[in-house]
Amino acid sequence: AKRAGGATQGAGRNTGAKGNEQEEEKSGLKSWWEDKFGRRFVRNINLVYLRDPFALKGTHYQPTEISYTGFYQLCESGRVTRVEYLKNMNSVKCWLRDTDEVFYANCPYDHTLFKMLLYNNIEISAESYSRTESAIRAFFDILTPLVLLYTCWVIWQEIESPEVSEGTSVLNVGTNQIYQASPRTGLTMNDIAGIDVVREEMNELIGYLRDYRKYQTMGAAIPSGVLLCGPPGTGKTLLARC
Repeated sequence: AKRAGGATQGAGRNTGAKGNEQEEEKSGLKSWWEDKFGRRFVRNINLVYLRDPFALKGTHYQPTEISYTGFYQLCESGRVTRVEYLKNMNSVKCWLRDTDEVFYANCPYDHTLFKMLLYNNIEISAESYSRTESAIRAFFDILTPLVLLYTCWVIWQEIESPEVSEGTSVLNVGTNQIYQASPRTGLTMNDIAGIDVVREEMNELIGYLRDYRKYQTMGAAIPSGVLLCGPPGTGKTLLARC
């Protein structure tokens, strides 16, 4: 009998320990669920007003969105105690009398809203920008037109400037390729070998350009340019340099 009583007491202790462990596990799971999804609550508002009826409980930093119709009807019924206009002045947050949940609504232009809020003795406030935000907004408000004016001035200078080389203008960026090469000096036609016929034609062209007046008296016209054609590696660039 003593052994049986001791076994019964031991079983009772084990059962109690297991129950405590289960309660602790449930409380830990409950706290994790509340931290992640919020505590359970009873929503004391018409769900038709809500954009998402299954939304979490609205707080000051993350209010629950409602329709403007629902917001207006709540104000008329006297359930709204406080209204705060957000920074954009097109949205409002509201606090109800019989719940601690916070809501917000996007307000279209309605000249009767402000009068109705005053008539129902609803507290009205407006959210303002901090000093840092105001300074940043003022800085960009000044910087944006200055950048636009400077851009217009640069474009105007590029258009009006007559001495703009091809490919260096702002208007030509992306349309022309810019080649930067250092010229090789000391090259003459004597440095070319293997293309005697081309050398004779080039010597005639050089003489024509140097003494063009003699050819003009004969009725010849000065060429606009010379086009060297041929596969790569045949000496076109070297010929032009010489």
